[in-house]
Amino acid sequence: MKCPNCQFEDRDEARFCDQCGCDLSKPEDFPSPIDYSQPQSCTPKFVADKILTTRSSIEGEGKLVTVLFADVANYTSIAQKLDPEEVHQIMDGCFKILMDEIHRYEGTINQFTGDGVMALFGAPVAHEDHGQRACHAALSIQKAVEAYGEKIKQEYGSKFKMRIGLNSGPVIVGSIGDDLRMDYTALGDTTNLASRMQSMAEPGSVFVSGHTHRLARDFFQFESLGKVEVKGKEEPQEAYQLIWYTYALACATGTFSWLGRWVEALGYGQKALQIAQEYGDKSLTTFVALIISSMYTMKGELNRAVEYGEFAVDNAPTPMDEAPAQASLAWAWCRTGETARGIEVLDKLAPLFRSARFIPFEVPANLYLGEGYLLAGDSGKAAKTLDELLGLAHRYGMKGYTGFAHRLLAEIALKTNPDEAPSHFDKAISIFREIKAENELALAYSGMGRYHKQQGDTEQAREYLTKALEIFERLGTLIEPDKVREELAELPE
Repeated sequence: MKCPNCQFEDRDEARFCDQCGCDLSKPEDFPSPIDYSQPQSCTPKFVADKILTTRSSIEGEGKLVTVLFADVANYTSIAQKLDPEEVHQIMDGCFKILMDEIHRYEGTINQFTGDGVMALFGAPVAHEDHGQRACHAALSIQKAVEAYGEKIKQEYGSKFKMRIGLNSGPVIVGSIGDDLRMDYTALGDTTNLASRMQSMAEPGSVFVSGHTHRLARDFFQFESLGKVEVKGKEEPQEAYQLIWYTYALACATGTFSWLGRWVEALGYGQKALQIAQEYGDKSLTTFVALIISSMYTMKGELNRAVEYGEFAVDNAPTPMDEAPAQASLAWAWCRTGETARGIEVLDKLAPLFRSARFIPFEVPANLYLGEGYLLAGDSGKAAKTLDELLGLAHRYGMKGYTGFAHRLLAEIALKTNPDEAPSHFDKAISIFREIKAENELALAYSGMGRYHKQQGDTEQAREYLTKALEIFERLGTLIEPDKVREELAELPE
């Protein structure tokens, strides 16, 4: 089922869009044809609303953005070989892919170039993780175009691939009109260098500048191309190729884990693990295995979580690979009852990640440590650890971990100061609803139900606990449903 608002391909049974939250049960008018010269015509409502509601806060401001250029490789030869109408149909399908994937990560298309687009991430919709979003979008585009290219080859006999270039830098945002047109001034080579990266890219690849690499290197794998000559630049420039396939599968495992979609999470993870092992890449094997371990921990299948965590540690080729694997295994230990063992490991790892500024693992390691302290009954250390990581998670736009921390702080408050619990639970629920993290949402509902039970509000307790149970049972989460059933059974009729 395709969402009429953002065009995301939803599950057939979904009532609301997993991407933008649109009510899929409401009939929609047939969409009007897209006018590529009119921004409001090709911008989905959920993105347009964000632009219009926040524009006053960014007009006239300097923003760091990531610029994406994408074009069709060998477009001229395709245009010469086929009829204009056929070329038009091919490019309409291509633009549809570009719009879907760019808007999925809340980028905005600033210009259609005839055989491609220029897009911005970080303005006019402000995001601190604009570099990561642009990389995600670029990889998603190439994945979608790979399948689309097979279709074009079968129907028209022409190869169809895209080249993508990324660069990050400052712009000054001017006015933003009601029609979503944005005036901006690029400072330095922000735009030009992105264009140069795209023109240098091989068909089917993504080239990024050193500026974008520095923003996203902790989240993606890159292959250094060294310093390359760039037209218009006196000095050679650092360039990298974004390596996408296996790491994208592993990241999909993490994403589907947050959504509570365990079958899809494991499917992507097993495929990534198979590829990593086939190529003998122990570093990648370790990374994928630790992601799968964390997925099993979230699901509650703890024996498997420990198994994959140990496998990740055993295959780690370097201390830098081993540390995140140990953190994932230690989290599983905390939940299996070996809490002291888990805390001992995490207590050593957390400051190592902090000193190395390894943010992608510093935040979860401290979160696992905070949960470990909570499970061990040390509410003081748990609260201190979680309070400290909240600011870090928020600063780096890690909404899932921010919500997770609020949920744990609410659990602490239930034991130490119940009046503070609802505020934390409400924040967690709001975040988990926004990012569609259903399993974590169910945990927050369960906690809120126990709060109301503690306060003697049976009706509210039953409502929240029932919501939690419905989600857990639908997702196939283990352990937690039995806990909720026990809480419900203890409520007076």
